[in-house]
Amino acid sequence: MHRLKEPSTWAGFGIVFQALKAMKPEYAPVFDGLSFLAGTVAAAVTERKSAE
Repeated sequence: MHRLKEPSTWAGFGIVFQALKAMKPEYAPVFDGLSFLAGTVAAAVTERKSAE
């Protein structure tokens, strides 16, 4: 669950949605919307500093 607070996780979701769009083109608008939301979250979430 901590990974959901990382922008790269949300960017990855957007990529997966775009890959799914290629496999299921009839749902392209849904996958595009989900990609947009994932990208928005990725931009809004602040990067956490890693514990070194």
